[in-house]
Amino acid sequence: FVLFTAAFPVWAQPAVTDPFFMLNPSAMLLDSELGYMNNYEGGDGTKMWRIKETFRYGLADRWEAYASLGLANLKMDNYKESGLTDPDFGIRYRASENLAGKDLLLDLGAHFSPAIFDSPWDNSPDGVAKGSTDFGVGGLIGRQASSVKEWTWGGFAAINFVGSTDQGKSATDFYLGGLGKYYVDTINSLDVEARLGLLGKRADGGDSDTSFRISGGYSRVLAEDVDLMSKLGFATHSADGAKTEVFLSVGLRWLM
Repeated sequence: FVLFTAAFPVWAQPAVTDPFFMLNPSAMLLDSELGYMNNYEGGDGTKMWRIKETFRYGLADRWEAYASLGLANLKMDNYKESGLTDPDFGIRYRASENLAGKDLLLDLGAHFSPAIFDSPWDNSPDGVAKGSTDFGVGGLIGRQASSVKEWTWGGFAAINFVGSTDQGKSATDFYLGGLGKYYVDTINSLDVEARLGLLGKRADGGDSDTSFRISGGYSRVLAEDVDLMSKLGFATHSADGAKTEVFLSVGLRWLM
């Protein structure tokens, strides 16, 4: 294919990086992502590099499933750890394409992440392998762009149940947020997302946590059904010494 192709002459469809992009039955999509995170907490920092692969498959009309797995390298002070992250499996359903007659899309989803790999760090949730079995449900509602110079926008809500670990108890987390993608032209688009998290207590005597995460990104169509993705953002937490995270990622999304 031609890398960095010229602008397509007409609008064909929203990019494969669009939040509401839905796979046709039997279609496949592969996400390859390289990410970096730096977490500052009370003067100490945690740095992590991660390669993550996500495979999506169109099960049927309005249905798709995904599976993801990562490889990470973590460093905190004199501690180092490398290994596989716990896998994540999910399913997504397009519940409506014209909600309330307003051309609104409604997607519902669920995920399950089993604790398969042991962390040498006593299965701490701060390690590469989180040490807990998690599952959750959520929904995304919004409108998809129909041409260039338009926004895809949406709001989402989710609840996640975090299993107990060797160093903590189970917890329930709630998330609310919004996202958008602006199509500059048929090749380039800009992404933005903001998310508020209400995180349950992870340990007896510990504190609940409120997190806020905001990010911006740039996406570019490299070839038909092949997109470049990039993201830069930060997150803050109210608990554990008001930690702050800075994260960035770059990746490719292939529609097969």
